[in-house]
Amino acid sequence: MLWPCRSRSPSSLAALWALVGVASGAGPVAGQSIAVVANSGVPVAEVTLGDLNNYFTFARRSWPGGQRVTLFLPAVGSVTRSVLLKQVYHMDDPQLRRFLLEKIYQGDIDAQPRVAASDAELVGLLASTPGGLTLLPVEIAAAAKLKILKVNGKAPGETGYMLKP
Repeated sequence: MLWPCRSRSPSSLAALWALVGVASGAGPVAGQSIAVVANSGVPVAEVTLGDLNNYFTFARRSWPGGQRVTLFLPAVGSVTRSVLLKQVYHMDDPQLRRFLLEKIYQGDIDAQPRVAASDAELVGLLASTPGGLTLLPVEIAAAAKLKILKVNGKAPGETGYMLKP
């Protein structure tokens, strides 16, 4: 089932999935890369794995130039979320929930990052949110013509690219 988001109608999301040729519940399979994806207005083309950790843990809250980073998290239980948890956060889901609650309690953040119900919702959120940042299967990000950032100098699919299930 596709979950509509504010900026996209269910029919436009269905059309996107038809274009991509992927079922709504599908995700990456073994060997496929997970892309770091940003809103097209983000002023960077590359990040390090350390940068990603800093953005996702709120140690760094703005892009170079001052634009605010807005995080979107993949669906709970998805392969993409598993990659984010293991390779960026270095936590499991219960630890992440505790971390985010602590950040709210300490006044470091006002609210938890939005958790998307599907990759299609992430596509819509990212396309419509200045400063947006998330992870998506590379095939979905490329088909949606989103801005894919290099990580440690490597693009998804290149030898040495680190974000894989």
